[in-house]
Amino acid sequence: TAKLAVSGNVGIGTTGPDGKLHVHSATAGTITPNVNFDDLVVENSNCTGISILAPNGGDASLGFGSPSDNVGALIQWNYDAGLMRVGTNHGGGELALEIGGASEAVRIDASGNVGIGTTNPGSKLSFDSSFDTNHFALRADAGVQTGFYGFGAIHPSSHGIGIWSGTDALTPATQNPDVFIQMNGNVGIGTTG
Repeated sequence: TAKLAVSGNVGIGTTGPDGKLHVHSATAGTITPNVNFDDLVVENSNCTGISILAPNGGDASLGFGSPSDNVGALIQWNYDAGLMRVGTNHGGGELALEIGGASEAVRIDASGNVGIGTTNPGSKLSFDSSFDTNHFALRADAGVQTGFYGFGAIHPSSHGIGIWSGTDALTPATQNPDVFIQMNGNVGIGTTG
């Protein structure tokens, strides 16, 4: 049953709703929703979820809007099309993926350029321009074989591009690349000089 609290909040399954609408199946523990996300609270002691249901040919959607655009961004699924869309509807809108501590890892700009470690990709695929010599810009594991192949910039001691193959412990800072191409066009095998 629904209960209207003195605060004006509505609780379903609870007499002490933690938001404007609190659907409570069971307690999730000692937790209070963040004030920026407490308009709708869905709580359970195990798996918790919200279903958005549509017919096979219809779009099941979640839209994000503002006074300037009632659908500025969306998440949408269409079964018949086999298509899941996540993106912006706003002209000039961009998409970012974040990791621990809300640190941005990937940016897709309004032109469709993808940046890894950079918020301003200058080409279809851009890596962080302040490349750390302890990491590879691109790495491919060798599958069932032990080791990997790596590609990266060498900076600041030797400006250029290196290609490595080696073990999991290998970093660009600990071993010369198998092949090195300097900015002046010189090519080294096993040397950056």
